[in-house]
Amino acid sequence: MVFDGKKLADKIIKGLKVETADWSQKPSLAVVSFGVKEDNSSYIIQKRKTAELLGFSFTHYHYSDDLL
Repeated sequence: MVFDGKKLADKIIKGLKVETADWSQKPSLAVVSFGVKEDNSSYIIQKRKTAELLGFSFTHYHYSDDLL
């Protein structure tokens, strides 16, 4: 069995667009990260793009590793 993650993600995004279309206040997505890691950068960029696609606000809270 082959799982098509992109197809599932597109289906979920379309559903969210329909569900939130009539909302007077759009949801917001926040990401909290610590330090600088290449893997995190890709993840955060993708989350920002998806939030923008859905019309959601996006906030990235970034802190140094020193706080851990």
